Amino acid sequence: MYKYNFKTINLAIRSFSTGGKNRVYTSDHQWVEWSDKDNKATVGITDHGRKQLKGKINTVYTPRVGQNYKNDDLLYVVSSDQFMVKFMNPISGTVTKINEKVIEQPELVNNDCENTGWLAIIETKSNDKDNKKLLSKKEYDEMTKRTK
Repeated sequence: MYKYNFKTINLAIRSFSTGGKNRVYTSDHQWVEWSDKDNKATVGITDHGRKQLKGKINTVYTPRVGQNYKNDDLLYVVSSDQFMVKFMNPISGTVTKINEKVIEQPELVNNDCENTGWLAIIETKSNDKDNKKLLSKKEYDEMTKRTK
């Protein structure tokens, strides 16, 4: 069974370039932003995905730091006023950091899910940048237009 880390610590807020050249998306409304420096990627929920949750996000269950997750393993759970959604891991690797601020302040996901509301950083052993399930910004935008 999966265990979640509920300890809260202060973290520096990371900033990301929304839709940057290193950002890709998944069909279940997650974004993955690859680091320029190493095989690490930051993962979070997209704004479109957040809106699909219908209401304010009030709880975030994050993965365990140091845990290895395979592609499509349960990574995190987000609960809103109306729904609880399980998000599967978009890339294989080890969680090296979580944004513990979203546990204490889930409004970060409500207000800025594609930047300060990031959820986890995953270090990959292989080059998952070539993962065929990952979508470009253009492909993701086209997919969300079809599903509105």
